[in-house]
Amino acid sequence: MAKAAMLFNGIRYSFEVVDQAFNWAKLNNGILTAIFLRAKSDPGEGYIFPSDLDAAENLYTTDDSNAGHIAISDSNIRLLQHAAAVENIKVHSVTLIDPSRQQLLHELEGSECIFTSDDIHESGTLTVDSINIKKFLANAPVPVKIIKSRP
Repeated sequence: MAKAAMLFNGIRYSFEVVDQAFNWAKLNNGILTAIFLRAKSDPGEGYIFPSDLDAAENLYTTDDSNAGHIAISDSNIRLLQHAAAVENIKVHSVTLIDPSRQQLLHELEGSECIFTSDDIHESGTLTVDSINIKKFLANAPVPVKIIKSRP
C-alpha cells in the first residue's frame, strides 16, 4: 500500500496541506502519516522594563502558556483524525518533541513523498529548532510537495 507523510511544525496546521495529502491518498489508495513536530516548550517572553506588568505576568505563567499551546496541537491532531474518518482515509499521527534528524527519518521511512506548507521552516509557537527544517527538506530522501499556505 502506498504511503505518504504530512509534516507540521509547532501549532501551525495547514488545511491546504491536508487537502493535497487527502487527494493523494484517494488517488493512490494510500495511507498517510501525519508528523507533528513540536518544541518541548516556548521560550518565555518577559518584559524589558519592570513595571506593573510584572504582576500581570505572574498571573499567566510560561507553564500555562505551554499547556495552552499543547492543547492547540492536540486539537489539531483530533481535527485531522476526524477529517480523515469522514473522508475514509487511513491516517496515523505521531508527535515528535524536539526530534533529531534520525527520529524524523525513521517516521518518514517507506513514504513516497512528503506534503508540507511553504512556511514550515519559519519560527513560531512551539516550532522546533533541534533540526534545520529547511535544510532537511532540501535533502529529503523522498520528493517534497511544498503547498502554498493562505495568508
